[in-house]
Amino acid sequence: MNSAVSIVIPMLGERLDLTKRLLHSLVEQSVPPTEVVIVDQSADQVCKDIAPAYPLPLSVLRAAPGLAHARNTGIRSLREPWTLVGLPDDDCFYEKHALARAIELEERSSDPIAICGLVQWLGGGSRMRLHTEAVEITPANVWRSTIEPGLFLSRSFLDTVGYFDESLGLGAQSPWGSGEGTDLLLRALRL
Repeated sequence: MNSAVSIVIPMLGERLDLTKRLLHSLVEQSVPPTEVVIVDQSADQVCKDIAPAYPLPLSVLRAAPGLAHARNTGIRSLREPWTLVGLPDDDCFYEKHALARAIELEERSSDPIAICGLVQWLGGGSRMRLHTEAVEITPANVWRSTIEPGLFLSRSFLDTVGYFDESLGLGAQSPWGSGEGTDLLLRALRL
C-alpha cells in the first residue's frame, strides 16, 4: 500500500463534541491517516488546544469563514506525503475501514480519482439520499450521488481539476450557499 490519506476538517467551533467523535473515528481507523488538519473558522478558536488529546498527527489552522475556503486552506497546508485527502464535515464520522476502502479504490485507478463514500451524521439521519451501491458519477447523477463530507480526492485529481471555487458554498461572500463540490466534480467531468 503506497497511498497515504490525509484528512481536512473545516470547523466553525460550535460543535466541538461532534468533532471529537469524528477524531475518535480517525483514531479507530484500520489504516490511520497520515495527517489531520482542522481548519478552525470560529471567533473563539475553540480548537486551539484539541491536538494533544488525540494520538493523531493533528494540527489546527485558522482561516476566514467559508467552507470552500477552509477546505482549500487545509489541503494547501498538508505537509506529509499524501495521495488522497478526505474532507469530512465536523459533524460526521468514518466507519472503521473507510480510509482503507478509499485507498483500495484509489490504488486500483491509474487516473485522477474522486470517491464519495457513505456519509453518517452524528445527529442521525441523512441530509440527502445518496446511492448505496457503487455508481459512476455523471453530469446527470452528480447532484444525487455525492456530497462534500463523503469525498476523497486524489492529489492528481486536484492537480488536474483545481480546487474548490471559493465563491460557492456555505459562508461564501455570494448568494450561492452550496454547490462547491458539485462544481468541482462537474469541472472534472468536462475534462
